[in-house]
Amino acid sequence: PGAQSWSKVEKIGIPVNLIAVFATVYLNFAGKDLGDRVEMIQGISPDGSTVKVVRPKEDYRKRLMIGYFKLRSKSLDQSMSYGISHALAIDLEQSPYTTTFDPLDFARPLIESDFTDFQVPLPLMLKISRDNRIKFYVTGELSESSNNEYVIDAEIYDVVDGKKLTELKTASHADIFSAVDELTPRIKQAVNLPDFIINESPDLPIEEQITANLEAYQYYINGLRQYVLLSQQNNGEQLLNQAVEQDKTFALALSQLAIRLLNGNRITEGLGVLKRAEKHDYRLNVNSKFYLVTVGHLYNGQLAKAYATLEQWITLYPES
Repeated sequence: PGAQSWSKVEKIGIPVNLIAVFATVYLNFAGKDLGDRVEMIQGISPDGSTVKVVRPKEDYRKRLMIGYFKLRSKSLDQSMSYGISHALAIDLEQSPYTTTFDPLDFARPLIESDFTDFQVPLPLMLKISRDNRIKFYVTGELSESSNNEYVIDAEIYDVVDGKKLTELKTASHADIFSAVDELTPRIKQAVNLPDFIINESPDLPIEEQITANLEAYQYYINGLRQYVLLSQQNNGEQLLNQAVEQDKTFALALSQLAIRLLNGNRITEGLGVLKRAEKHDYRLNVNSKFYLVTVGHLYNGQLAKAYATLEQWITLYPES
């Protein structure tokens, strides 16, 4: 229940080993009524196997909005203002204790307020976050030094009263994705996730979840903007195609391209791209896998299978 996003952009991460997390939670909460904090659900995974998923109850998950980041760089495309927020949101969601959103998840209020570039006033982002029951808002700045090293400065706000809670600054990194990897666990600490949860949750490098190719990633980010904020379908398709040409294993971009083609009634072409995305689904989180399998059944005319998959998805991951 509650406010819902309009044009939710898929979040792609790495499947979380929730059973291992459950064991750690159990040891730390022994004697503290663990049932109030987590629940175990049994269902069918996207590949058809029976799974048991242990997940924190909603009151124990942190909801964060990752906003745009200002850029201080002469070499980077302006799209990286959103690229940083999108990568952080993906990276943070490796933990079952964090639910993240980024600006394109709430495209409607941005479009209605005439903010279709990569800059939005802080009060508007805080309002959107409050309207969607989000507790924390993260924004900041990406800087590039004269020797081509990157630093991310982050600010974390309490959405309810708009107070800045803390500021974070990474070390200098030779690539942007390494800076994101450093910042992710520090954000978790800043929103008061216990250290044992941070230490035991998966924390794969972000480039393993999306792409290590910065040029491909920038094409992808620009493609999402063209589709979601500007409704420029042809431009969006061209940019996503350029992204997957740069990295043929870029499952995140392949997934988006497939869905856009299918929604445009280009069924044969879209299903072909969908199969390419599924080939590299080791880069997709379980929600994204459910999404692809459901859509595949739907567009192949297998409505009963699509319904059954969707039902299992809702059973295992109702917050999605």
